[in-house]
Amino acid sequence: MNTKIVPIGCAAICVALLCAIAIAAYAATITVTNTHDSGVGSLRQVMADANALGNDAIVFNIPGGGPFTITPLSDLPEITDSVLIDGTTQPGFAGTPIIEINGAGQVHHGLIISAGNSIIRGLVINRFGGVGINHSGDTAIELLGNGNAVEGCYIGTDITGSFALGNSNGIVISSSSNNVIGGITPAARNLISGNQIGIDISSPSGAAS
Repeated sequence: MNTKIVPIGCAAICVALLCAIAIAAYAATITVTNTHDSGVGSLRQVMADANALGNDAIVFNIPGGGPFTITPLSDLPEITDSVLIDGTTQPGFAGTPIIEINGAGQVHHGLIISAGNSIIRGLVINRFGGVGINHSGDTAIELLGNGNAVEGCYIGTDITGSFALGNSNGIVISSSSNNVIGGITPAARNLISGNQIGIDISSPSGAAS
């Protein structure tokens, strides 16, 4: 298993190619336009649309001043086709995430990515399962496919990154390889804190690197 967790202090020795993938390279761009749980323009509907179309970029253009909180009332759709979910596209983004996905301690899973070659960028994801709740499968982000990246996210904190709003598991990587958590540029680095388990890596053989 070739999962890479890039430390915050890593020297800049190569170009972070995953950060540089242009939205224009995707087959279609689908926009989240509100914070509703469901319906046209909601994250849930846009994720379902992306699964139907395949190889898409999900961007954000929610009216008004941020930050913005999306509170799903049930698990969001599993991502089954390669996708970019990019919170940095929300107008008003200035280097730190302003799109929050909050499980409110009631929803078990945030983003489940079974497709490979997907990127989760610039989101705050918290309170899925919740610290102290003994549901081993509850997680903010679960990567089941190969070649995914999670970058520029706050996992387990509030939107300021200052207070813990933990998930049961921050990121779970299951039986997949070549996933990258973080990066060598400041913009790609994640804040993963306040969770019962920060990053959980598993494979059939029990080996990971």
